[in-house]
Amino acid sequence: MPPKNPRCKDCPPSKHPRPAPYPGPRCASHHKAAGGELPRQCKDCPPTSKRPAPHKGPRCTTHHREATKRRRDAAHERRVGDTYGLAPGDYDKLYRLQGGRCAICTRGKGISRRLAVDHDHKCCAGTTSCGTCVRGLVCGRCNSMLGHARDELDFFIRAHRYLFSPPARRLKGSET
Repeated sequence: MPPKNPRCKDCPPSKHPRPAPYPGPRCASHHKAAGGELPRQCKDCPPTSKRPAPHKGPRCTTHHREATKRRRDAAHERRVGDTYGLAPGDYDKLYRLQGGRCAICTRGKGISRRLAVDHDHKCCAGTTSCGTCVRGLVCGRCNSMLGHARDELDFFIRAHRYLFSPPARRLKGSET
């Protein structure tokens, strides 16, 4: 932990009336002369800030997180646009339209992992979509279920029938 009132150990006390804006026992000129580097200043913080900037940019931790989130959001927007043909902002509009939840189970909220864009695979063959076949946003589990069902309605009819009239119940009913 740095001292409460750091002063350059090579300068007279009258030279530095206020605490120095650098870690260590020397002022900027003596620090550089001793072969050290001055700490970097965050480019997003006000010039009077004394926060360290250890991240690329240079940025302090708070601004580094914000910049990383902006880059991640922009990359997601580009990928969704390139892959599914959604215009900028359409993913967020669809997310709000669905109440911020998975369109199928309504449990998934896309907080730790974004909701997947569900689209009709019969419309567009290949790795990209035209944009008109987008159906909604679903969580990973529901997306896997739709993939397992291969979008066949009969799969869900059988699943419905199974839930409301399971074979074990019919078996037990026939024994009594």
